[in-house]
Amino acid sequence: MRERLKIIDGLLAENNSKLGRLVDLYLEKEFTKDVLIEKKVRLETNIRALENERVALLSQLQARVLTPDEIQDLYDFANRIAKGLNNIEDDLLAKRKIIEAIGLMVTLAVEDGERVAYIRSILGNTSMSVTTPVP
Repeated sequence: MRERLKIIDGLLAENNSKLGRLVDLYLEKEFTKDVLIEKKVRLETNIRALENERVALLSQLQARVLTPDEIQDLYDFANRIAKGLNNIEDDLLAKRKIIEAIGLMVTLAVEDGERVAYIRSILGNTSMSVTTPVP
């Protein structure tokens, strides 16, 4: 998320710079007012979308600061898991608690005719191909 935030900040700076140059080009009579408005609307739309994504990322980052109790819970779960991972196979509550504790999020997509799962958690990000055929 922090890497994406850096990318968004760069794109925001680039789009704002383009917006400034756009006004300069208009003032130098490089293109018409209609072209200026079209390009301006497109840049402002991009800027708003980037700002919205930035706000969402910042709130996710702030929401994931672990308290000492959450950290202790993770240590306790890790010890429980290490002692008997096979024993929780049918324990849905324990599985749910583990998923919530690590902030597990999965996004499914189809790319190039192949199913892909993007997996995020406080442990890191990864992606993997899913081998079921795409209808």
